[in-house]
Amino acid sequence: MRRALTILFAMAIPAPASLLTFNVSPAVEVTAPGGTYQPDGGCTQSGDPYYCVIFDGTIAFDTNDFYTLTGIDLVMSASNPDGGLLVLDNTPNPGSNTYFLENVPGTMGESPAPASYTGPLFEVDVASNAPPGEYFGTATLDYTDSGGNPHTSSPVSFEVNIPEPGMLGLVGAALAGLIWIDRRRRAIPA
Repeated sequence: MRRALTILFAMAIPAPASLLTFNVSPAVEVTAPGGTYQPDGGCTQSGDPYYCVIFDGTIAFDTNDFYTLTGIDLVMSASNPDGGLLVLDNTPNPGSNTYFLENVPGTMGESPAPASYTGPLFEVDVASNAPPGEYFGTATLDYTDSGGNPHTSSPVSFEVNIPEPGMLGLVGAALAGLIWIDRRRRAIPA
């Protein structure tokens, strides 16, 4: 009886609310070897500031405290087709998180700071000789509360997909065909 009451009592206590919600959307990005062209030159880690893969997402905090985002840690799976060598976060100094720190607000939470952010979160560099395949990784946020206590989010999964070279040609041809059909349809008066 005592054990049953203990279990019922434990079930009645609400679980602590999460301080943070964090997601990557879309979680899968498709690119050719070398990365995707970024017209604004937003790639900060690669040798070419115009080619990388940029992941967007949302970060939201509860509004009971101020939180300072201190970094994002990316881990690519060692079982990826490249063994973790060609599709990666090329951060020159671990922990510097240049792209993340340049794009995401540093303080969030209680008003007047924003409680949430949606937009670019991090970049992944793709070497021009990366073999086709699915490259899996996780992103984890590091942050502190107003008391300086460090926190780490739960890992969020993401994927970089490099299709076979023939597939890129087929996708390009299909897109060109759709654009041609759309232009023809718009050119014909109703």
